[in-house]
Amino acid sequence: MFGIAGILIVLLSNRNLRVPWEELRSLRRQVIFFAAANLVIGMAPEMLGMASPGQLKMVHLDLNMLPRIDNTAHVGGFLSGLALGLPLLPRMTSGRASYRARQRVTFALATLLICLFGYALSSFAHGRS
Repeated sequence: MFGIAGILIVLLSNRNLRVPWEELRSLRRQVIFFAAANLVIGMAPEMLGMASPGQLKMVHLDLNMLPRIDNTAHVGGFLSGLALGLPLLPRMTSGRASYRARQRVTFALATLLICLFGYALSSFAHGRS
């Protein structure tokens, strides 16, 4: 979801779309709010973990019942979405065929980079054992 939020923020920044700028800006603000709110929700268990046990008893809260959310993955997805959106932004209004071609190249390169990163990780992991 955070990758989609990242790419939407970039793509909703294009003033050349045939949608009124006020609507695009409103949609972009909603996506930013969604991402920020979910990051705060993800940080809540860690922030509550800093409270004293007495404070937690006062509100009848058991930290073991709260889900643990990896915000590192969320931030990584968000940054990946931003990175994938940037090369698509200038071609969005240049015609469907040109935009589709740019999409294919962008996503092919992203897939290649992910595969190379996975290969490097597996090589590193096997080399350490």
